[in-house]
Amino acid sequence: MSHKFEGGCAHIRTHSDHAPIDNHICHGAATQRVTGQASAQVAYFNHDELVVENIDLVERQPFDSEDPSNPLVFATCRTCNAPIMIGDKLGRIRGVIPALMGYDASFPSATYHANRGPAASGTAPDDGLPVHAGLRPDFVWPPEM
Repeated sequence: MSHKFEGGCAHIRTHSDHAPIDNHICHGAATQRVTGQASAQVAYFNHDELVVENIDLVERQPFDSEDPSNPLVFATCRTCNAPIMIGDKLGRIRGVIPALMGYDASFPSATYHANRGPAASGTAPDDGLPVHAGLRPDFVWPPEM
């Protein structure tokens, strides 16, 4: 069956028929460490709206290795080590980095730049998208599960 959004690897598939609740270009240090890039598109879905098939094959590690209190986790495939998703210990969201997690080029474009605080390196983005020091001001985390 085809879904609106599909990604993953040969062992673990993720999919959703719902639009992301947040879709940004992240400039945060943790995202830089995970991706090896200065920025990356990150999209969050409500936890139950991103389905993970074969979730028993998921290996979780801290998303932010320098902040163990951060509730986000980076999930990879235990079999092939492919990046699968961003998880949340609190059960609020599941996220994807589309270019890194097997999603095709038709994934919707990010709507703003996030985590572009005072410590950000490099020149500020000039693509016309809003730039915020954190997530967009009107973003509300879903309730914990």
